[in-house]
Amino acid sequence: MREGYPDDDVVTEILCSDRAVVAIVPHDGGRLVSLELDGAELIGRGTPEAGLPPGWYHGSFPMAPYAGRVKDATFRFDGTTYRLPPNAGPHAGHGLVFDVPWSTVTPSTGSRVVLATPLDGRWPFGGTVEQVVALDGTGLSVTLTLSNDDRPMPGALGFHPWFRRDLGHGPARFSFEPTRRFAPAADGFPRLLSVDLGERPWDDVFTEVRRWPSVTWPGGPTVHIESTSDTWIVYERQESGFCIEPITGPPDSLGTARAAVVRPGEPLVLAMRLDWGPERQRTPRRQARLR
Repeated sequence: MREGYPDDDVVTEILCSDRAVVAIVPHDGGRLVSLELDGAELIGRGTPEAGLPPGWYHGSFPMAPYAGRVKDATFRFDGTTYRLPPNAGPHAGHGLVFDVPWSTVTPSTGSRVVLATPLDGRWPFGGTVEQVVALDGTGLSVTLTLSNDDRPMPGALGFHPWFRRDLGHGPARFSFEPTRRFAPAADGFPRLLSVDLGERPWDDVFTEVRRWPSVTWPGGPTVHIESTSDTWIVYERQESGFCIEPITGPPDSLGTARAAVVRPGEPLVLAMRLDWGPERQRTPRRQARLR
């Protein structure tokens, strides 16, 4: 069995192109468990840390209706304080959909699949998260949509891909050129915009990147990571894998000016594209349309 693939009895959606094979497991948080490009498995895993959900440490999973951590698992919106289920000590992290089953709305056509999961019972506002995964000849596009047809609510979205560090020919090199970092405030949460990018290895939140991040594996491909957002988490503190995560706003921003408000008819959308096509202009434009 190839690394990343589930057991044979697990329902998996498979997408294929001339160069790539993608596997998604709907019941495991709508997680992309494998991206095999030119015969090399690019999706990796980390080593779970004590007290944190194991679902944070493998594949590429969607984060919704919040991304990153929420301090003390509480936030205020429209004059009311709400409490979330804590899963990282006293804090809540990475949303409510990474470890629950998703339904297949549109089964795989071989190049595209649509998944969804309701938020009723887990999120005080209700609503729905939809994920569209589409594979073409030069890349993989994934789009998340957070919607609520009944009432306004705060929201944030993110993608949390783990990439393999080494394909057998030496560690990957990744290019990432932010101009600002959300530095930790007194409470340790990233709130203060700074030109100080911090010390490596990073576990930090950044914004205002000069060009899309890219990953190059010796003896393997180069993949560019494009997004409709200009906020990113980069985690590189484990040997086996690393994460470059587009998110719609910094962690712990629910109910603040840095978080979106989802309204009936006004969903929040985040797109990510892993592109391995020919070299072209890759300068971010906020809310750029990804093909």
